[in-house]
Amino acid sequence: MLQSYETVKRILGISSPGGVWRLLAIVFALLNIKSLPFVWHIRLLKGLVSQFLLSRRRLDAKTGPSALFRPIVTTHHSPILECDYNLHKSNSTYFSDLDVSRLNLVACLLKKGMDSARKSTTLDPRSGFAIVLGGITCTFKREIKPYERFEIWTRVLSWDRKWLYLVSHVVKKDKVGSKASTFQPWIKSKESKATEETGQLELSSATKDDEAKQDSSSSTQSARSPHPAIFASSIARYVFKQGRLTIPPAKILYESNLLLHNPEDIAERATESPPVDSTSVDIDVASAVRSIPVFGAEETIDGSLLPLDPHENWDHTSIEKERIRGMTVAENLANLDELHHEFTAEDRPVLGRYWDIPW
Repeated sequence: MLQSYETVKRILGISSPGGVWRLLAIVFALLNIKSLPFVWHIRLLKGLVSQFLLSRRRLDAKTGPSALFRPIVTTHHSPILECDYNLHKSNSTYFSDLDVSRLNLVACLLKKGMDSARKSTTLDPRSGFAIVLGGITCTFKREIKPYERFEIWTRVLSWDRKWLYLVSHVVKKDKVGSKASTFQPWIKSKESKATEETGQLELSSATKDDEAKQDSSSSTQSARSPHPAIFASSIARYVFKQGRLTIPPAKILYESNLLLHNPEDIAERATESPPVDSTSVDIDVASAVRSIPVFGAEETIDGSLLPLDPHENWDHTSIEKERIRGMTVAENLANLDELHHEFTAEDRPVLGRYWDIPW
């Protein structure tokens, strides 16, 4: 036993000068591996490899539209080096985790559309395809404690002629939603098996009726109040570029089998058809959207975590209705472009000039 202990000490280098401090430094680095140099790049690379190379599942034209607004969930934790002097996750560190979550969603949903754009003969292949982050904002609701685990739920919120808007919610781990997964069906089977073993499926009809009433009342309440599991909510927007040319997000979505109709064909029919016929669908959508309550920006962003009905028939009208509903939130980010005009750069006195660090 003593010989084994000495062997372990020799391997770890504890018996050498400064060995204990070296071991403590290694343990500290492992506990804060997220904050080490280049680890952020490795996390992004892992998402690209897992979505583009390891994942073999693809959305087809039949199942794609139902997955358009479904979120992707990534799990994270908050090491001590990400915490501020209040001993909770610093606001600046949220954005690196949000980068990882959004990259996984874009690579998961839009890989086919982006491949088509890169290989398109109508675009200049020499100019190069790129997806560019054009803006992000985040609102904070609750603190995340050191080493607390959390999830980021990211999904498509809306899109216009230029921008694709994504909404992300930082929530407490295992407190929101179903375990069912589009690209990981085995997760659902594991959950069903566990549920059967615990006997949770054996509910009386009276109990089911009571739960249905409670769910109905809670969903009505949640339409006005954010989900209690939310730590923070964020909106980001992306633009697709082929050189200087901007590719409409709807084209990428269609090539990814997420939209039922080619946006170019819809535009052609709109110009060839009489004005009344071409706007009939939009009139129906607009009248339906008017019934959706719009609250303050923060409440609306938090409230967009409400689950969408997975059994809903996602035809062109319902997709357009959800897109317009999402734009009522996304336009709050678009309006922030006016902030650039608040920098007047006029020749006026300043309070002072100070160094952050001396180099």
